[in-house]
Amino acid sequence: MPLQGPELEREPNDDLGASGELLVGDEASGYLGWNDDLDVWKLPLETLGAADAVDVHVGGVAGLALTVDVLDAEGHVLATRRGGKGDGVELPALVLAAGQGPPFAYVRVRADRSQPDVTYVVWTKARALAVDDEREPNDDLARAQPVELGQVTKATLVAGDTDRFALTPATTAPVRSRRPPTAPPRSSSRSRSAPPCSAAAPATAPSRSTSTLARAVMTVTRAAARGAAEPIAYELRVEPAAAVDPLPPELPGAP
Repeated sequence: MPLQGPELEREPNDDLGASGELLVGDEASGYLGWNDDLDVWKLPLETLGAADAVDVHVGGVAGLALTVDVLDAEGHVLATRRGGKGDGVELPALVLAAGQGPPFAYVRVRADRSQPDVTYVVWTKARALAVDDEREPNDDLARAQPVELGQVTKATLVAGDTDRFALTPATTAPVRSRRPPTAPPRSSSRSRSAPPCSAAAPATAPSRSTSTLARAVMTVTRAAARGAAEPIAYELRVEPAAAVDPLPPELPGAP
């Protein structure tokens, strides 16, 4: 977390035209002082390239469930994260400078109730992404991140996050699908690394159908829950079904 004291917001700043400026690498603070109050911060992106990402962090405020939106220059919502009461909110690995639009974005902070006595702190950090890093936003089908067979992608799940990855181009190799774990991973006091996840590795009971897919989309989700603010790092690996041990024999009465 940055060490310098944050600059305090200047009201009114509840829409794009009145937003306060927040430089990448800096921090700022504000009050959510009344019901339905929201603060908008303008994030200049001139110094970022197409392979650079921005991490956005908003520190928790006791008693408040924060919601943080990141919007493009025209005000369209790119990503939204909601935290539990008292928890901070993180939006990591946002690739915001890859488009052809104006070189800035917006960060909007709001909450489920007011707190006129305690400020939140918002700060940002830029970093260069490696080829195998996740790129946000990838929450919906239209923005699913492309992956290839045999590729390992390093990703991060934060509370309320959904990551989608699309297997393209079309493959004629049969790919077996298996249901995801029945319970989401539990968070710890710090970010932790999970073992690589393979689209063909058993998590629970496997599906016995095989198919040739033109485009397979894999979804990894983490619920927004109180105390789940710390990120979880994981790796996604996609392999053809032929590279996996055969499925065990069917049990009597199995569908």
